[in-house]
Amino acid sequence: MVVLLVTSCGSGTVPADTNDERAAGEVHLGYVEAGRAKLRTVPESVRWNIETWYNSTGLGQLDPTVWRDRLDRACSQEFWANPGVLRSLGDEFVSSDSVAPIRTPDMGPVEMQGAYDALWVMALNHCREIIPPEVITGRPPDFHLDE
Repeated sequence: MVVLLVTSCGSGTVPADTNDERAAGEVHLGYVEAGRAKLRTVPESVRWNIETWYNSTGLGQLDPTVWRDRLDRACSQEFWANPGVLRSLGDEFVSSDSVAPIRTPDMGPVEMQGAYDALWVMALNHCREIIPPEVITGRPPDFHLDE
């Protein structure tokens, strides 16, 4: 009787965590591509507005319906008059969008100032007609990240 002992050393296999990360990345890219396909069905200004979130945060929530509802909320709460509203919504959206497949495990933390600034621009563009002109020509508020 011959017994063969096989060890994992030098087996040429990729560790499971690398395969898991690669698979998660592929799922994420598929999710983003599906979102971009939906974006091609909306006007370019809406598409650009939503892609601002992805480009600023790396979070792949690109669904126009989701963003219409989110930005409607920001506008109905008059975000321009109270930066706390936008900060609270930004925190909520980052938290919501930080799950797979919208975000992959290998991505670092979201830079929150970038997320708040992106949301500010997106909301300004979404409900521009109800925002006072001086707000539109002004700078984004300080979101007090050091608090």
